[in-house]
Parts: sequence; C-alpha cells; structure tokens
Amino acid sequence: MALFVTVLLEAGALAASGVGRSQAPITEQRGPVSADSLGLALQAERIERERWTAKYAETNRKSERERYEADAAARRTAEIERERQVWRPEKITGCQVSTEVSRPYLCVERIGAESRPLGEEIALRLTWHNLPAGAYVRLWVRNGAEAGERWQYAGPNGAIVPDFVASAPSGTTVLRWDGKSVWCAPSDIPKECDVGEVGQYVVRAAVLSGTDPFWPSWPDPKPTPVRWLALSETAPIGLTGNPRVFDQVPASTIGPVNGPLRSLAPESFPIQSSVLKPTARLGEWHDGWMSRCRTIILSAPYAGRPELCIPADRLDRFGLKLRSWDVFAKGSIGIAPGVMPPGEARERAQVAAFRRVANVARYITYREALKAAPEGSHPNTTDLDMQRRNRAVTWTDQSQVYANFHLERGKPYWVITIDQSIKTLNYEERITELEALTFRVNADGRSCLIQASVRRSELPDHLCPR
Repeated sequence: MALFVTVLLEAGALAASGVGRSQAPITEQRGPVSADSLGLALQAERIERERWTAKYAETNRKSERERYEADAAARRTAEIERERQVWRPEKITGCQVSTEVSRPYLCVERIGAESRPLGEEIALRLTWHNLPAGAYVRLWVRNGAEAGERWQYAGPNGAIVPDFVASAPSGTTVLRWDGKSVWCAPSDIPKECDVGEVGQYVVRAAVLSGTDPFWPSWPDPKPTPVRWLALSETAPIGLTGNPRVFDQVPASTIGPVNGPLRSLAPESFPIQSSVLKPTARLGEWHDGWMSRCRTIILSAPYAGRPELCIPADRLDRFGLKLRSWDVFAKGSIGIAPGVMPPGEARERAQVAAFRRVANVARYITYREALKAAPEGSHPNTTDLDMQRRNRAVTWTDQSQVYANFHLERGKPYWVITIDQSIKTLNYEERITELEALTFRVNADGRSCLIQASVRRSELPDHLCPR
C-alpha cells in the first residue's frame, strides 16, 4: 500500500515539527524541524495503518464468507437451470449413431488415457454430419462434477478453440488442447488464458446456429437467437499433479495469499508486494495436519521459510474448490541480517523530502492539525478547511511512496520514490508545486537524493555521488 501522509505548513514561517503537542494554536508551534519527531510521527502512522489494514482484511474476509454463503444457493440453482435449458437429452447424439440420420449428428471423443499429468496435451476427435446451412460447431470444457456443484471448482471453464471448428456439412478432425487454457478477453482482445488446475473435466461440443454464445469479447450489437441443434461430450478427463493455486506467488501476492502472509510479519516491517515478488521462490508441496502446504523460500530483504496451506478436504477428484478464507499461513517472516526494514527506510526518505522545503515552511502533522482545531469542531478535513478559509493555508502531501530493494557488491540499500506536492488552500485548493523524488537509503540509515524533478539548492552531502 502506498503511504499517504499529510503535513500542514504555512509559507514564510520558520520550520517546526509540531509533533507531540496537542490543543495548541498552530501559530505557537515553532522551532527547527526535528528528524526524530517527524520520523516518530511517520512510524506511528504506519503502525496504525498496518493495524487498520489487518483489521480491515479480517472484516473483509468475514463479509466475503457471508456473501459466499448467501450466494451459494442462487448459484447452484442457476447452474442447474442452465444445464436443463442447454443440455437437453433429445439433442445428445452418441458416437455410435448411424451417420445416415437426417438430423445434425455430432461426436467428440477423448483420444488416449483417461487421466494424464496437468499440462500434457490432450487429443480430441470430432466428427459431424448433416450440418445445416448457417450452423457451426463449438467446443468448450467444463468441470466433471454434477450441475449445481461445478461453480465451486477452480480450473478451465469455457471455449478451448478461438472460433468455429467446422462449417462444412460433414467432416472429421483431430484437435489438441493443452489441458489448461480457455479463450478469454481480459483487455477486449481474445486470447488464451492459462487457468489450468488439477481435477476432472469434460469437453463438450455443440452444433449451433445464431449468435456465438462463446465469443469472449464485445457482444454482437445485433444478436440472433441461439439454437442448440446437436450435443456431444467426452468421457471424463483426469488431470493429475499438485494444485497450482500458489504457483503465481513470486509474481503476485494479491487476493487470498496476501492476508495470510501479512499476518506472519511484524508491524515494524510489513510485507510489501513489490519487494516480495523477486525475492520468493516456491518449495515442494507436502502434507500437513489435515492440510496440504507449500513452502515459500525467501531471500533478502526478507528471511524465513513460511508455509502457505490449504485444507486437505478442499481438494477432491473433481479438483480444487477453494474459498479465499481457506488459505492460511504458518511460520514467520523476518528481515534479513544487515538489512534496514523497508518501513524505516521509507520514513527516513520522507523526512529528507520534508526537509527540502524547511527553509520556507513550518511543519505540523495532519493529526496534530486536527488536535489544534477549535474546541467542539468536528475533526474532519472539510471542517478543518472551512475554519481556515479566511487565511491561506499551505501544506504538502506525500503519496506514491514505494521502496525497492537493491543489493550491490553485497551491500544492501533501498531506493525510495516519493511524489511530493505543495498545496495552498484559501477559497479553493490548488497545487503550487509538484515534484518526483528518488532517494537512496543505506543500511546504516544514511540517505541521499538520487534524482528530483524540481531543482533546489541542495547541500553537497545531501546528494548521492555520481
């Protein structure tokens, strides 16, 4: 999460920290900028934010569970009804039916073994006859569970070919599917999306007419009714191996994985996704107590071998029916020896950024500004701004504060980027200056400025050597 800190300042006044004082008029808070006081204020805000984030995550998980349980019956009913409407017994043509029948005929068959490792290519034989004019053949995959239960399972569910398979009246072809991909359009352009997961699946085929119901991108502006003329499906196909649920952990820690990992790290150095990404690699799956777990092997700046786990009963022959709150973590996450915690490095860079305007401003933290508001006023931004409309108030915002870890010749350091804006509020808010800053913070706590979009009279010892 990007750190967002507001510090009020008034142009032309002497620099002052304002931290540690309460219920005092702003005009009385003067004195030199204190790096210690600013750092402590930033640290307190960070710890409070992390506690709020953890509380929010727990509340969100609880509400998500309640929504899931409330929606389960509706999703189950909708899936059964969809199956009843589409997969009508009178439209199913078995693969042993004579090809001389006048109605459309379709057969899709699995070639080869009943089960195979996930990711191994699957061959399918498709045969069709008496395809009416304007009709076409589509193939898609579904989970092997009964209608009403499939929606719970992860894995492929959708078209396995990008377009129509056949348009000639009769024919036979062999198609190959990677067992993982379906066609989707996350950015409007159809593409193959890898959503492979272990489990049991069935490939279905249909002779259709009308608007293609499997087109993944923008819908047809002038759709025509869909008619299901013939149906066929393969025998079950088992895809074996270990679940892929944590395979993307080194690339992403969002979703159900992020919360459990955060819970293992102390508040003094919260888990930061952009830092964890390149430093984590996955160990092997192993069985735990009524669970299956996978070790995450961390390297600098983090240290430890935490485990991400799923309950054993969430994996059955049909696949993985995992809910977000099922994922849990074990172990601990620490900071590597000789590495400054990223939260502390960010705070040191923020103090250095604040000091760039210390010659024209005095500082007061946003929290202290609220405390200094008149007795009985409502402590929120709108009321505080209203109270100061009769005189211009200038302050600075710091946002988009990111920490990136570097290791150079065995020496660790952080590169911190900060967007700092100076704003003035009178009758309306306006930005008077915006600068992008990049700092280097070494393991011993020393910081220096690498780059700034606004030129100031920097002291030589504040600039990083070229």
